[in-house]
Amino acid sequence: MLMGYKMPNGIISIDIVLNSLTIVAGLALSIERTIEILKHSIQFAGKTSEQGIEIEQEDSQLAAAREKLTELEKILKEMDSNNGVLKKASLGEPIGVSVESPDPLIAESETQGSDDFEEYQAFKLIPAESKPREQTQKILFYQLAGLGFGIMAADIFSIQLLSLFLSPLGADVTNSIPTLLDTFLSGVVIGGGSQPVHALIRLISERKVDISSIEATPAAKMVAEPQVESNIQPHSEQLQKPPYQWQPIIYSGGVKPLSLEGRNRRGGNPIKIIYHHTAMHDHKSFQDIVNEFLVTKGWSTGYHSVIMPDGKVEPFCRWDRVGNHAKGNNNRTLGVSFHGNFHTLENDKFSNATGAFGAQEPSEAQINAGARQIALWAQLYELDIELDVLPHKDVLPGHTVCPGSNFPHSLLKQKIAFYYGLLAGNEFAKADLSQLKESPYVYV
Repeated sequence: MLMGYKMPNGIISIDIVLNSLTIVAGLALSIERTIEILKHSIQFAGKTSEQGIEIEQEDSQLAAAREKLTELEKILKEMDSNNGVLKKASLGEPIGVSVESPDPLIAESETQGSDDFEEYQAFKLIPAESKPREQTQKILFYQLAGLGFGIMAADIFSIQLLSLFLSPLGADVTNSIPTLLDTFLSGVVIGGGSQPVHALIRLISERKVDISSIEATPAAKMVAEPQVESNIQPHSEQLQKPPYQWQPIIYSGGVKPLSLEGRNRRGGNPIKIIYHHTAMHDHKSFQDIVNEFLVTKGWSTGYHSVIMPDGKVEPFCRWDRVGNHAKGNNNRTLGVSFHGNFHTLENDKFSNATGAFGAQEPSEAQINAGARQIALWAQLYELDIELDVLPHKDVLPGHTVCPGSNFPHSLLKQKIAFYYGLLAGNEFAKADLSQLKESPYVYV
């Protein structure tokens, strides 16, 4: 099990690696913040006790100063009785000069040469105590606390980084490395803080990996999909191409799932699925889409899932929370959006008739990925793929043309029916469905 997500046949892919590292980075950051809070709490308690000690020291210094002032007053009285000559009270020896001396140079010389001058300073100098041992103990405590939290997180989330990195792409990693050792070392990495993990993520994400150059083992090859009986006949050559692949949809709550913990609660599990287009240029990134909702609009969330032109599924809003995608219909619905602008009617506002927003229809990979997502939701929430899956324009007739005049609705419905049947008959797809049924952020 990797990051709480059990892959069928133990297969590893680039997406699994990057998503797993993202989860590890989040855990490491959380532990890092916990240790910081613990450190500040201990320092605050220590400062309170130190302030009490400093007050006691100041009180003793003031008492000593009063004693010195009393002694000085006695000496001054003795000077008056001895014609202005300053003598040491205990020995009766001259320690200064006569205040009646006519030569100021003699007075300066005798004052500088007196070894007894510093004996009558008012305050005693208290050197600062160095505490190297105490500081070392604190550092060791914080490091061990981080290590302990990291190991617990690795055990709870079943994180096994050795299996993830020491096995080649497409390999079966099931039981290849001792679980206890793998979990312990993964906990050490997590407990070390977020910076090393983020550096590793950047290293992997910035490298150009040619997937086609990796020879997959037979176990890693996608399972051919069986024929699915359906009364819907294909009208496009796209459905007659080589067997389609089931690709697992990786979901861990979408973008900032914890920010929705106390808000956007549903009245119940979803009863409808509404599909959209983003109406944005298809060259924009998923982060641009997120920023449009969370930053520009200032909303708490947006679509529940976004399908990118290359077929990548990007979960956005938590599936167990109300999203922002169809005004007045958000409470019991899921929103999936195909990235791009597929409205081509001329003279319409934001029309892509000239191709100014990129492709004028979704790609084949995009349609397949969107159909997989919708079929998966329909199975998870027991929805009817004929009655409960609607385009945005049918939910708000007359108010929107989303997902655009050029969207292939019939093709999408055929693909949804195909993948819906596949989830019941393909072992690889069924394993993905079973895992998601047990995952958090799915059901209300």
